[in-house]
Amino acid sequence: MSAANDQKKRKYIGMGLCFGVAIGCAIGVAIGNLALGIGPGIGIGVGIGALMAKRHS
Repeated sequence: MSAANDQKKRKYIGMGLCFGVAIGCAIGVAIGNLALGIGPGIGIGVGIGALMAKRHS
């Protein structure tokens, strides 16, 4: 695996993580428990980022 390919994968996973945390915060504020929203948001974000990395590699 090349270094450029590895950096692309990290970029997609990082983007997914950022969006997941943001969406999880919004959901957590809406339901009144921030910690309960961030956890699933992180998991979903990393999963989506990994799928994007796999699709674009």
